[in-house]
Amino acid sequence: MGTGVSISLFFIVAVLYIVIIDIFTAFFRSTGMTEEKARFQVISLLTNSGYTTNESEAVTEVLARRKMARTVMLFGYIFSITIVSAFINLILSLPADAAHEVVPVLVVVSAVFVAFLVIKRIPAVKNALNAKLEKAGRKLIYGKQGNTIIYLDEFRRGALVKVELKTVPDALAGKTLGQMQLKEGHGIHIVLVEDAEEAQIQVDDATVLKEGWSIVVFGPFQDIQKVFSNMI
Repeated sequence: MGTGVSISLFFIVAVLYIVIIDIFTAFFRSTGMTEEKARFQVISLLTNSGYTTNESEAVTEVLARRKMARTVMLFGYIFSITIVSAFINLILSLPADAAHEVVPVLVVVSAVFVAFLVIKRIPAVKNALNAKLEKAGRKLIYGKQGNTIIYLDEFRRGALVKVELKTVPDALAGKTLGQMQLKEGHGIHIVLVEDAEEAQIQVDDATVLKEGWSIVVFGPFQDIQKVFSNMI
């Protein structure tokens, strides 16, 4: 294997590794995790470095996350072997007097790699990419019928969560918000409701939730999952 090919392969694998992290971070976010926690879990799983018991419970308690965790760990093993092999091939392919050949290739490939990292961090590019990845993740995980739960932010006493109602859960179907008693029974507060056209809806105790609506709620995240999703 030529020196240029070896160096290029090494950087390509590094780029793929970063892309895999971004993809699975978005997928974990689509199950209701903040970006910080999702990225931490993905990197821990890919590098097989482990994580604390409390953090691991965030993965093991949700079926969809457990399935993804197995896939991430598999990718981690594969990429670890690939990176080590690429690095060994790179070292072995270097002749003793290869400096004049290696330096130009290394400069070019490094520049491309840095440009990739810079472009990926541009807010517009990052947000657009994350939005597409999370949409794909939600479609893959929840399918056409399961409700999508998007973790927006967390606070000491609860989580701010967006729920996309593809179907109204049987326990809530046909009931008004007053009859659901979400606040009294689960500590869940309705913050915002949008219809299928993303127009904000003024709600009261007589409002009945409909398929296609999106609601933003605040409360204990596990209770929100239990009420609006069957993914646990």
